[in-house]
Amino acid sequence: MTPKLLAVSLMAVLSYHVSAEPLVVSEKAKELAQKNIIVDSHIDVPFRVNNRWEDVTKATETGDFDYPRAKIGGLNAPFMSIYVPASLDNSSESTKLAHQLIDSVEAIVGRAPHKFAVAASVAEVEKQFAQGLISLPMGMENGSPIQGDMKNLEDFYARGVRYITLAHSQSNHISDSSYDLRRQWKGLSPFGKELVVEMNKIGMMIDISHVSDKAFYQVIELSKVPVIASHSSLRKFTPGFERNMDDDMIKALGKNGGVVQINFGSSFVSEGANAWRNQFNVAIGKVEEQYGEDSAEAVAFEEKYKKESPYPFATLDTVLDHIDHVVKLIGIDHVGIGSDYDGVGDSLPENLKDVSTYPNLVQGLLNRGYKEEHIIKILGGNFLRVWREVEQFANKSKTTNERLEQFMGNGVITKESQYSVAETIERLEKIVTEKGFKVIANVNHSGAAKNAGLELNDTSLLIFGNPQGGTLLMQSQATVGLDLPLKALAHADENGKVFLSYNAPSYLSERHDINDRDELVAKMTQALDNFTTAACN
Repeated sequence: MTPKLLAVSLMAVLSYHVSAEPLVVSEKAKELAQKNIIVDSHIDVPFRVNNRWEDVTKATETGDFDYPRAKIGGLNAPFMSIYVPASLDNSSESTKLAHQLIDSVEAIVGRAPHKFAVAASVAEVEKQFAQGLISLPMGMENGSPIQGDMKNLEDFYARGVRYITLAHSQSNHISDSSYDLRRQWKGLSPFGKELVVEMNKIGMMIDISHVSDKAFYQVIELSKVPVIASHSSLRKFTPGFERNMDDDMIKALGKNGGVVQINFGSSFVSEGANAWRNQFNVAIGKVEEQYGEDSAEAVAFEEKYKKESPYPFATLDTVLDHIDHVVKLIGIDHVGIGSDYDGVGDSLPENLKDVSTYPNLVQGLLNRGYKEEHIIKILGGNFLRVWREVEQFANKSKTTNERLEQFMGNGVITKESQYSVAETIERLEKIVTEKGFKVIANVNHSGAAKNAGLELNDTSLLIFGNPQGGTLLMQSQATVGLDLPLKALAHADENGKVFLSYNAPSYLSERHDINDRDELVAKMTQALDNFTTAACN
């Protein structure tokens, strides 16, 4: 969804353009659309029906999505966008609205369980496809509802959200936005970096649509799994439009294993439509500033403007050009569909006006010589591959954590690291330093053993601390100073596997009988978990 929808959805009837010639769609194209899973990773139904209720389980008079049209188009897994406006950042209202929009998705399913089902995994999408149901997975557009609290992340995951677009039209507490020139974080915020690690860990896909270029590259560096651009197109065709991705970003996403889901909005795929939008926004902005955003004067101005300067709609071929370019740059495995239906108003290309038109896209791909197996990847196979890899990483992390992140002996927590002992310590030292901790010492135990003529598997100890936290603990019980500053031990076993161990703060409080610092101990526990997880992955 764009930050300004050209005062749109309710004005969809004001289309002053000449329709393109009808596309002849072959039976082969229709069959490909009906017999294979089509994933559209961004459709703004929840926000649409929240603003103006329509029963999308039946045919609707407005909008781009409803059940009959979705069945005609062969759509199987439209990601319902839990879109929260940027204006609600730093407000509990953002979290409240997100839950309300999730409620609306569940209500759609509740009205027609024989037509729709909520899907929270690839396996559920595949099962529901076999049952003839339309899956409704969910993605959150704008991370504002997280409100700096990992508990909110867990809650939204539990409710079925499976990707989060980190920011929207303004920078938030997670990331800078491509639309926001302030760039307060120069990419990701400190919390945003922690969030990327945590999203990997629980199996939440990371969506880099809308974020600034620096934030994109920081996500690519931090994420251990492929990421998605849920509804982005290419800057090559819209020069200067940072909301889209340039060729270097696309190549980086390809190396990451991710997928670019092409946005259908004309201003996203056509330089002419993009320029028209910019000019219109400037013009209407002046009127709205004088008379108000929803004023009669603004509505009249928009109608007059569009009559005198008709909107230059893109075409199916324009969208296909974007797909072609991604394939040319990084191959067939990294492109898909993220239409932004119900999010870009009356700006959709000819022959791609709503969810009934996916067969047109298939026909266009056939006309350009794409093989059937490649079309199946574009329709949904590529996105499902990324989603599955994210799930597998999270399941592996969960299994490892269940096996290793448990108290052993005297309250030691141990995690397996993907890096060498030296690299693990180096990463941890960088992380704690960035968080304001002071590194006291780096003890190379195996090096000392070698100097003494003894053998010891590679082992190093990092000692670090923060007087503000440690002092509060010692004020409660001085003996805790025996276990402070904090320590983390990186050590290799006989098979070369590397582990990172540290004392659990809750164990320290129990050992030293500290009963009045529960909030501090909880914060230390979360911080150490985040630091060590990031160092190991």
